[in-house]
Amino acid sequence: MSEIARWSTTAANNTFASPFGAQGSYAVSTVDNWERQLQASVKESYIDSEWLDYDSTYIPAFVSTTSFTIPADVTTLFTPFRKFKLYGSTFGTHCGVVLTSTFSSPNTTIVCKMDEGTALTSNISTGYLLLSIHSTQIPSVTHDPSGATYPYLFGGPALSSWVTAPKNIIQGGNFTSNPWQRGISFLSIPSGSDRYTADRWVYHSEGTAVVRIDRSGIDGPSTAQSGIVPQFVATTTVTTADTSIGASEYAYIGTRIEGYDYQQIAQMPFTLGFWANAFKTGTYCVAFQNSGLDRSYIAEYTINSAATWEYKQITVTAPPSAGTWNYSNGVGLRVYFVLAAGSTYQGTANTWNSANQLSTSSQVNALDSTNNYLRLSLVSIIRGRGTFDWSQPLNSENLNAYKRYYMKSFSNGVYAGDISQLGEYLGIGTGSSPVGISVRTGIDMVSIPTVTLYSPGTGTAGFARNLSVPGDLAATASQIGTSGFLLSTTLSPAVGTNVAFHFVADSPL
Repeated sequence: MSEIARWSTTAANNTFASPFGAQGSYAVSTVDNWERQLQASVKESYIDSEWLDYDSTYIPAFVSTTSFTIPADVTTLFTPFRKFKLYGSTFGTHCGVVLTSTFSSPNTTIVCKMDEGTALTSNISTGYLLLSIHSTQIPSVTHDPSGATYPYLFGGPALSSWVTAPKNIIQGGNFTSNPWQRGISFLSIPSGSDRYTADRWVYHSEGTAVVRIDRSGIDGPSTAQSGIVPQFVATTTVTTADTSIGASEYAYIGTRIEGYDYQQIAQMPFTLGFWANAFKTGTYCVAFQNSGLDRSYIAEYTINSAATWEYKQITVTAPPSAGTWNYSNGVGLRVYFVLAAGSTYQGTANTWNSANQLSTSSQVNALDSTNNYLRLSLVSIIRGRGTFDWSQPLNSENLNAYKRYYMKSFSNGVYAGDISQLGEYLGIGTGSSPVGISVRTGIDMVSIPTVTLYSPGTGTAGFARNLSVPGDLAATASQIGTSGFLLSTTLSPAVGTNVAFHFVADSPL
C-alpha cells in the first residue's frame, strides 16, 4: 500500500513527520529524507498504477463471504461493476467487482463478486483495499429465464452469477435449428433398442411402455422468458402406458456427447440448463454417465405446474478421473432425461456413483398414463457454474456438424425411404459390368458409418433405380470409410443406362 494514501489534497494538511511530510524549518538532511521518501512513494504508486489507494482509512470490515463495509460514504467511488483488489495477511490478494454499494451512516456496505468465486473472510479487516482505474464495461443486457435482466459482464462467472454464455457443448438442444434429418415424427417406439429422433438425440426404454416423439410446433417458452424464438420443441408422448415399473425397467430421452467435445468440461464442474413442460408434476431426474457406464451422477428437478414451461438449471460437481471415460471420438458423456426407472437403476442424488444408475427413488413414473408427455426446449451445457444466456452456433455452421454423425443425400425435409429424385446420385451402365459409383461425402464422420442405399423411384432400401428402363436394381455399398464409399449394382445395365440412388450414412454414438 502506497504512503500516498495518507496524503491530503489540501496542502496545509500534509504535516506528517519526516520522512512522510514537511513540517517546516527542517534541517537539510531531514528535507533530503523527505524528498527520498516522496520519490519512493511516487514510484511505488507508479509500479501498481492501475490500482488506486484513495485513503488509508478505507479499511474493509468483514460482513459476509460476499460483502464488507467501509467506515465512510464511498458510494461515489465504489460504483457498480468497478474492479477492486483486497489484501489480508492470511486471506491473500484477490480481485473482485462491486455489485452494489449502499451508505447507511456511518458505513458503506459493498456487495461484491470475487474472481474465481473466492469467499471473503474476516481476515480482510487486517489488510487494505485498492480500487481499479477501470470499470467493467456494460454494453447491453442479457436475458434471465426468471424474467429479470442483468448487465453483460466480461470475465465469466467470477464476476456475476449471471453471465454471457460460454460455449454450449450440447448439440441439437434447440429443436428449432436442429435439422431433424431422420424425420419429425416417430410413432410407437417400442422398448429394447436405441431410436434416434432429432439429430444427436436418442430414446431408449426397457419395459412395456410405448411412446412417440415429435417435433412439435406448439408454443415453447416465450421470447420474454427465454430471449429467443423457439418455433419447435421435442415432445415425448406416452401411447401405451406402464403403470408399474419393474426393477429392471426404465425409459429416457437424451443425448451422447462425443469425447472430443466432452474434454471441454471433463473433471471440472459444469452446468445444465433447459426448459421443461410436462403433464405430470413431481420429481424428475437427469442422469449423467460415462462411456463405460461405471460412473453416474443423478440430479433431481421438479415440475411444479402441469402444462407450464419452467426453466431448470443443474450444476454438476466435477466428474472423477476414475472410471472408463472416452476423450476421443466415442461417447464422452451421456445426458439422459429420465421418464421412469426401476430400483435396479436407482441411486443417490448429487454425487458421482460407481454404477450404471439413472434416477433416485423419488423419480415419478411419467409412463403411467397416455395423458403424460414431456417437452424439452433449449437444452445447453456449459463449463463452470452459473446461470447463462442461450448460446448456439450460427445455422450456417450447424448442419455440417450434425452430418458428422448422420448424413443423407435426400434434400432437407425429405427422409430415408421417401420417393424423390431431388439430390439423387447418378451413374451410367456400360453393358459389360455392374455400375460402380464412388461417393465422396465431403464430411469426415465420427466413425465408419452404416450405409443404406435407397431407390429414388420406390424408396426401397438396398436398391438403386434404373431410370432408362424403369425398375429397381439391387445394389450394395462397399469400401466404406469415414468420408465415402463405393456403390455397386448386382446386375450390368445396358450401355448408356442411367442408374440413380440415394444413401444414408449413419454413425451414431
